[in-house]
Amino acid sequence: MMKHQILLLAACVMFCSAPLWAQTSESYTKGIQAIEAKDYATARTMLFKALDESANKEETWYALGFVGQYTDDFALMVQAGKMVATLNPQRKDGWYFMAIGYFQGGMMDSVAMPARKLVEIDRDIAEKSNLIKILQVLSQDEKGRNDSVFSTPDASVSITLPASWSTKHMDDDKTLNWFVTLEPVVADTDMFSTGASIRWVRRMAGTFPLKSKTDLPYLIGFWRGYMAGQMAGVKIYSREQLDSSSITLGAWQGEVITERMQMFEESYELIRFDVVLAREDEIFTIVLECPSQYWPIYRKRFEAALRTIKLPK
Repeated sequence: MMKHQILLLAACVMFCSAPLWAQTSESYTKGIQAIEAKDYATARTMLFKALDESANKEETWYALGFVGQYTDDFALMVQAGKMVATLNPQRKDGWYFMAIGYFQGGMMDSVAMPARKLVEIDRDIAEKSNLIKILQVLSQDEKGRNDSVFSTPDASVSITLPASWSTKHMDDDKTLNWFVTLEPVVADTDMFSTGASIRWVRRMAGTFPLKSKTDLPYLIGFWRGYMAGQMAGVKIYSREQLDSSSITLGAWQGEVITERMQMFEESYELIRFDVVLAREDEIFTIVLECPSQYWPIYRKRFEAALRTIKLPK
């Protein structure tokens, strides 16, 4: 389900203006002076030179973390963060530089560990830098890291997804529409960026003019065509099929299409698993989606959800 993007940007937290620590390295001193003068190219050169001299390595890497932050050099932020955290694991700055560097650099599958460590050491800084919200969006917060089995009220369908997610259930005895989502869906018009949309059409022949209710490939093709017709007149900004494969889950047979989609030029890009399953006179669909930037961290959880989903008997 295409929904509006939830914008989440990591705020730069200035722990302090870079002070001139007592050092024996002239290069280090020049590097700090260059930071204060906002001459970051010179600061980078001098500070890396200082690492080969007698400068305090922990403080030098800390200063290089600031250079990376001020210049949007996220690889340098990560490198500096790793070194500070290695030299002093209880110092918050290394974990901060690593987490923000990974997030801003788009390495979502690497954000969680340093972000959680920062929360452990200094929750206030983690909150001010939006890292707690980032963990929640990635379902890597304390609750979201755990899985929970969500079930429909009659227990006919269940799926395993992050424990911090919410559900919305609608069923008229002909069609089940069920959502398990990161952002709560309360009203029918509520939108979400990340989650599962599940639909079960119990009696296809009683609802649609079918040529056959037992030919499963025909049912799947019919449903794909029907859904495409529902989008007629809507101009999608971009859409690309990345992969497709057949799938069999018990008596249900069908296909999984992985696609990248952007509805409008100003909207966000998403990636999703679009699953259509069929058995006699029934269609069951599962869409698992998230913004494309978060796909590296959600893909494995979505794959596991498909492997363990309980379908109607």
